[in-house]
Amino acid sequence: MIEPTKFKLLRNKIKATMILGVLIMLTCSKCMAMRSVKLKQKKQHALEVYSMKIPSKEYIEIKYMEVEGSLFSSPENLMKKLSTEAQKEGADALINVQIAHVVCRPLIWGIAVKYKQALN
Repeated sequence: MIEPTKFKLLRNKIKATMILGVLIMLTCSKCMAMRSVKLKQKKQHALEVYSMKIPSKEYIEIKYMEVEGSLFSSPENLMKKLSTEAQKEGADALINVQIAHVVCRPLIWGIAVKYKQALN
């Protein structure tokens, strides 16, 4: 039989573990939420973005690119930054664009490409 003082210590340890577990779940629950990104593009800065399909035009891959945000970064701002960086590299489009949350921080990546017809 467990002594009363050991039983109280064990019970308090179990309570503390449960409270800690609930706090961790509440803290990271934002990481498990579904996210979407609106792909608004201005005509003067048109950069095609592909996540599942690939362009029908022939292209060459320029560079793999990724942008990591902070806990409070919006996916839209990260997409804008990724597009801006790709345009600086001379890209016509971004392909295989993906977004994820790593330790509650958003991360977006893709491959910057240049169309072959634009090279001529």
